[in-house]
Amino acid sequence: SRELQAVSNAMGGVEPRSLVDLRYRLADAFVQHVRDIMGDRPKPNRSERRKALMSLHAKAAALRLAVEENMPWLREEHYEAKFFGATGPEWSPFEHDYASMLKPIAQLETIVASILSVPPMGKGKATSPFLAGFPSHRLENPGTGAQFAFARRMAHIYSDVTGRTPGVTKEQAGPYHRLVAAASTAFRDAYKAAESPFGEWREPRRDVMQKACRSIGRKSS
Repeated sequence: SRELQAVSNAMGGVEPRSLVDLRYRLADAFVQHVRDIMGDRPKPNRSERRKALMSLHAKAAALRLAVEENMPWLREEHYEAKFFGATGPEWSPFEHDYASMLKPIAQLETIVASILSVPPMGKGKATSPFLAGFPSHRLENPGTGAQFAFARRMAHIYSDVTGRTPGVTKEQAGPYHRLVAAASTAFRDAYKAAESPFGEWREPRRDVMQKACRSIGRKSS
């Protein structure tokens, strides 16, 4: 109740009948934000992953060729090994595996080749996160995607509950800014109580809040 009242005060006061709706909207926003944090964790370096895939493709191709080359005498070799062993003549217990042995190797090779068929982004073979439309904030700066989504949800809630336009001033924190700060405090405490399952909690920066206000068609003051 104290945290909800703090959120209400941050927005300049909310009518009592609107507090119930505000409570449910904040609860939903918290659930959605935890999902955002989960999906906004650091991603592996794309260039390094591509190098690993190229190595995997070469190994899969080499393995497939080796199996194909040695398949004609593999059954016979296995049979002779059993024949001259202590157990006496016995046919291979892996007879049913010979026909399907190549299939998973070929499938792995095909999947990796399909991924590699998409050319790397940027000039030459370097993956560039600076191209238009490239989600660099999710690859190089993990956490900013969740920050923006949180700030945008708060902007919608502020606008719907108060009927006013959310904005971020340069001089001092306005009501929307105070709402984000108050909600962040409540959310951070709840997230820590859940043992921070998906990494560090990050409160939205000022520029992220400004971008969130602009994204819903309302200019930041």
